[in-house]
Amino acid sequence: MKGLKIRKATIKDLDVLNHIQTALLDDERGKYTMALPSEKKIDTMRGSRAKELLQSKDAVVMLAELDGQFVGGVYGEIQPVEDDVGWAKYTKKGYIGWGFVEPAYRKQGVAYELVQEVLRWFKLRNIKLMAVSIMHNNKAVQGLMKKFGFKEYIVDFRAVMNP
Repeated sequence: MKGLKIRKATIKDLDVLNHIQTALLDDERGKYTMALPSEKKIDTMRGSRAKELLQSKDAVVMLAELDGQFVGGVYGEIQPVEDDVGWAKYTKKGYIGWGFVEPAYRKQGVAYELVQEVLRWFKLRNIKLMAVSIMHNNKAVQGLMKKFGFKEYIVDFRAVMNP
């Protein structure tokens, strides 16, 4: 997209990050009720997780702007590889967390540019293994990640049981 600028978020962007979190929850409310935290937990997560990501040397939040206006964001975090049996070839992975693009700017390459920048950030830190969790019916993001060479790895089933 012409004129799109991708930049690393700073502590001054907390309002933008809170907007992303609220927009993501609004976008997903009703679609994934099993996966969403309670309203009380959402309120306590808002500022603290965003600050934690911004202050961590092992995380990055990238923002997309067009003409100085926020249009999208994504975060990446270096995490340990869980390996209970000693099979893992890598000890760390690059995990791509939430991503959000404002509805008016979707399907225009914004998400692609954001993910590409996070992958670049991981590469600069010599992280080879990448992971992302995507809701089963989010075909757009599944297709996007396949463009970067991601493959489906684990199918995760969940149920809410009545007592």
